[in-house]
Amino acid sequence: IDWAITELDIALPQAAVTPAQLAAQADAYRSVITDCLESENCSTTVIWGVCDYDSWIPAVTGGLLGRALLYDDECRPKAALPSVWAALVEPSG
Repeated sequence: IDWAITELDIALPQAAVTPAQLAAQADAYRSVITDCLESENCSTTVIWGVCDYDSWIPAVTGGLLGRALLYDDECRPKAALPSVWAALVEPSG
């Protein structure tokens, strides 16, 4: 069965986020990207957007969740960005 990951975003609380939560988000992004790359049936991975300010998640969670993308509200890279890059350029295993 062929499969793809589409509209990927990994939400965090909208309240103050800890470095540990950002690290967990980065690990989750890397894991998902790696899983797709290691599967001969995964054709693509698409991340939903770029900057957190444009995420759809706060609107549907009553503002409880958000911060789901690779860049923060001011479009500064978060820990997830180098994690995704590493999954793309470093062999696993």
